[in-house]
Amino acid sequence: MEQLMMWIIGVIGGGTMAAVFLTMLRKNQGFGPRNFRVVSIVLIGTFAALLSAQGGSTVAPGFGILGAIAGYVFGYKLSANEVDSD
Repeated sequence: MEQLMMWIIGVIGGGTMAAVFLTMLRKNQGFGPRNFRVVSIVLIGTFAALLSAQGGSTVAPGFGILGAIAGYVFGYKLSANEVDSD
């Protein structure tokens, strides 16, 4: 049952990522800073859900690394030139 849950979460995360990339292609936006944040949200959310579904006592370091990545992604400030180009 646990392995089935991991597959379900992986398929949902992969489908969401495919939808994000298709939307980016359809709007011809490319891969700018805002799209980088959207992709990061999907990846971090998927990995956090997979870690949670795995359970066990060794998931704390994984959540720490995901938190550090999320802090970097969302702490990144856009310069005035990058805001105007979007």
